[in-house]
Amino acid sequence: MIEELKSFLQANTQLISENDFRTLYKEYANGHEDISPLTEILTQADINPLLYLPEVPVRYANYVESLKQVYIPGHISKVLQFAFKGCENLEEVILPASIKLIGRYAFMTESNNLTIKYAKSSDDFAHLDMMYNSFDPTAIIQCTDKTATFREITDDVWDWSKI
Repeated sequence: MIEELKSFLQANTQLISENDFRTLYKEYANGHEDISPLTEILTQADINPLLYLPEVPVRYANYVESLKQVYIPGHISKVLQFAFKGCENLEEVILPASIKLIGRYAFMTESNNLTIKYAKSSDDFAHLDMMYNSFDPTAIIQCTDKTATFREITDDVWDWSKI
């Protein structure tokens, strides 16, 4: 069944509208707490559902082992909780300047080599609306002015002892 769905989606990507993708996720989410299986199917079919969604949903790719790279389009401003939690093979995330909110555990990937490419400065990154444990502390954040670990960039403005 999954292979048939992947084949259908690959063959008919142009026929599926933005509204269809939103409806697909909404309908799937109504019956499932974790939408990552749907994300995994679409990703394996070389479809980036984020091109059609208004935000990165809760549990979007929760523990999807096959995910290595993520491109978050510029129209997205929110990455909700658990979005990429446990994606241990995730190596690169392209985070647009439009991002305003990053939910709890969104990028706690357990990956040993995660790089986040952020289209603004390290000061802008450190001032994003982020929940505690949004990122692995060792994740590398590449900003327009600085490359450092998440902890190094955010330590400048966050008092970790109060969290």
